[in-house]
Amino acid sequence: FIASGAPYFARIFREDHLAEVDCLILCDPELKSYQAMGWQKSLLALLHPATLARGLAAFGKGYRQSPQVQGDALQNGGLLVTDREGHYLYRYASKGPGDHPKIEEVLQVLKTNPQN
Repeated sequence: FIASGAPYFARIFREDHLAEVDCLILCDPELKSYQAMGWQKSLLALLHPATLARGLAAFGKGYRQSPQVQGDALQNGGLLVTDREGHYLYRYASKGPGDHPKIEEVLQVLKTNPQN
C-alpha cells in the first residue's frame, strides 16, 4: 500500500483495516506514485454533490473529520495491489473524496494471493 500522508496515518489505517493481513505500507507525501498511476488532483471532485452525499452518509454512520487532514485534500486516491513481480491484482481509482474501494474486495485479493 502507498499512502499520501505521514507514517502515523499509515499506522492508523493498518490498525483499522489491515490488522489480519501481512502487507507493506509505504508513504509518499510528494504524491509521485499517484502521478505515475494517473490519479488526478481535483477541486471539482472535492466540491461535487456526490462528495457531500458521501460525507453526510459517513457522518450519519458516526464518522467525523479529524482536525488533521491526512495527505493532500485535493488528491484523488485509489488503491493498487500488485504481486511481487509488479502485476496488478487489484486497481481502484477514486472519483473523489469518500469514494473508496470495498475493503472486503481488497482483503479477498490479499487472502487469495498470500505469497504477495
